[in-house]
Amino acid sequence: MRRILSLFFVLFLILPFGVQAQTWTPEQQEVWDFVVQSWEADTSEDITWVDRMVHPNFRGWDASLPMPRDRDTQRKWSRYGDESGNTLIYSVFPASIVVQGNTAVALYYGSIANEDHEGERETTHFKEVDVLIRENGEWKFLAWMGADEPNQGG
Repeated sequence: MRRILSLFFVLFLILPFGVQAQTWTPEQQEVWDFVVQSWEADTSEDITWVDRMVHPNFRGWDASLPMPRDRDTQRKWSRYGDESGNTLIYSVFPASIVVQGNTAVALYYGSIANEDHEGERETTHFKEVDVLIRENGEWKFLAWMGADEPNQGG
């Protein structure tokens, strides 16, 4: 009986981790690499990232916004954010990536810690859905939708 309980306990500990592990295809990995590069560009205050990585027909809508943003509006708000605070740290983790031809959908979650111009710090946890299209061999954001999680203390 002890042996069975021990085996059950070991399986109980190992099984959830094996189920969560994902293997990405090269196309899925390429999409995820693009998403990570966009986060690196945005948080490094690269003012050209929107022009390089966002499609001219882009629409993005975070749950905290009253309406979707187009590329020009996203560029303005990104620059404003760069001027009014700093990103201290962020983490993003893929949940699901679908690639169909020249279209991809990346669903992921993450956390970001920012400091405003007064030195106040805030950590936000979020979920994100990005829709990308590949043109001339390069991925671009066509749309995204994001939602913050209720703050549960950092």
